[in-house]
Amino acid sequence: MLLKIISFLLLLVNISVSQWINISSNLPSSFNGSNIIDACDSNTFIVGNLYLSTDGGFSWVDISSDLSNQLIDLEIVDSLHIWFTTSEGKIVATDDGGKSWVEQYSDSVKTNFMNYIEMFDLDNGIAMGDATDYEINSAVFLKTIDGGNNWVSINTSNIGGISGDMWRRIDYLSKEIGYFYESGVFPNPQKLYNTIDGGITWFPTNFEGGCHILKFFNESLGLTYDNNISRTLDGGITWEEIEIGATGWGNDIEFLPNHASQVWFTDYDDLYFSNDTGKTWQKQNIVEGEIQGRDIVFVDDYHGWLICENALYYTNNNGGIVTDIKEKKEIEIPTKLKLEQNYPNPFNPSTTIGYTIPISVISQNSKVKIIVYDILGNEITTLFNGNKSAGEYEVKFDGTDFPSGVYYYQINVGAYTQTNKMILLK
Repeated sequence: MLLKIISFLLLLVNISVSQWINISSNLPSSFNGSNIIDACDSNTFIVGNLYLSTDGGFSWVDISSDLSNQLIDLEIVDSLHIWFTTSEGKIVATDDGGKSWVEQYSDSVKTNFMNYIEMFDLDNGIAMGDATDYEINSAVFLKTIDGGNNWVSINTSNIGGISGDMWRRIDYLSKEIGYFYESGVFPNPQKLYNTIDGGITWFPTNFEGGCHILKFFNESLGLTYDNNISRTLDGGITWEEIEIGATGWGNDIEFLPNHASQVWFTDYDDLYFSNDTGKTWQKQNIVEGEIQGRDIVFVDDYHGWLICENALYYTNNNGGIVTDIKEKKEIEIPTKLKLEQNYPNPFNPSTTIGYTIPISVISQNSKVKIIVYDILGNEITTLFNGNKSAGEYEVKFDGTDFPSGVYYYQINVGAYTQTNKMILLK
């Protein structure tokens, strides 16, 4: 009987955690699968091969072009301005919501496969294509400052001619900062590179593993996948390999836009979630059997979509995972002084620190003091200094005025002291 009760409770937990809604039935009958999706707000998103929704997926408009069957990567800035790249090395765009399409770039001498496009706004963007003669020439990186009316080749350093995949092995955080995993051109090894000037020059990181997919949250925090997750907290200088239990080909990694700690990952077989920047992962069972996951996009900390081989899923609560509200515990009398790990961690710019004050300590009429120190042990701020009754409390630390790095926070109550470490990543 106890085993049945436990199994039932586990089922309830699973249902409450995974809240992805299958909205495939809303798709047009002509939809025959896709491996890419992009969105610009909680209502407006697009799936290949070019079906547009402006009401959260309840209705769709077919805005396909003559080149839709060649589509490789997709970018939407608003419901009118959409770009896609093709397997023939082209960049195609619309500024009227797909009523008309314009071929913005095509140069078969430089590239015949356009892997990636990222538009930072209506004017500025980056695109990447495999080199036509990849054993001699480097991959092609293009830049536009006028919405794609002109795409200019910018890279001067030879970093290998191909990515070896579609859009999965390149990630730009801004107009200046990007990461690219080149597949390797004999005799050069496969390597992960970083640029800080938009792609003019590239520098190798210390990453030495294979890579199906890469994704960076900021200049410091990044993840790659190749059977296991590899994580860097210092921009690629050092890496930690993390077993995740996945067996399929890695297809996408997606951070929540405002939470470095919250990450989704899909391989072809399963969907996974991490709430600690990729250090640990939990499989999310939203469908029986293989999920056939392809691409994930989140426009904020709640609204996201997951496109699969022949299905489309939507969430308006981050898949049922709480992002910024810590679950309340049952009221109990605290018996130990406890300093919780801050959340989120790493954080930018603020984080919450929980602590528990027991009756045994407070009975000594001691003040409570919470202090933050930098990595050198210098006191930088006091978060609280005063009296507290027994109970559970929280205090916030705002790192807006402090640089990225490791910090320590300490609680002092009478003769009792506890210290924890936290990481600020900007």
